[in-house]
Amino acid sequence: MLGLVSSYGVIIDIVMIMYILPYMVKMDVTIQVRIDERTKRAAQRTLQEMGLDVSSAVKLFLKNVVITESIPFDVRTKNGFARFQEERMIAETEDAARGGKAYANYREMVRDL
Repeated sequence: MLGLVSSYGVIIDIVMIMYILPYMVKMDVTIQVRIDERTKRAAQRTLQEMGLDVSSAVKLFLKNVVITESIPFDVRTKNGFARFQEERMIAETEDAARGGKAYANYREMVRDL
């Protein structure tokens, strides 16, 4: 690969693919993101502990979007559910309210099970 000769040929190939080649690609597009100062600073601190800057983290995110063809993490509502799960629960609750079985108390419900 790229004319490199070494007794560690495989290792050099991996290093080239993972670390050197990405920087040989011309980076000529800028992305601007608006975010509140508090979130930015908190993210910078966290990323710095991981040895990354914000720009590198965004590049990693976008590369993973391309690789997985999806958002590379679960997107959840404030209730901790995926959006489709929450929508399904709301629909089931509304269906039950319209025509579901009603019980006067807990014991009555348990007897029906």
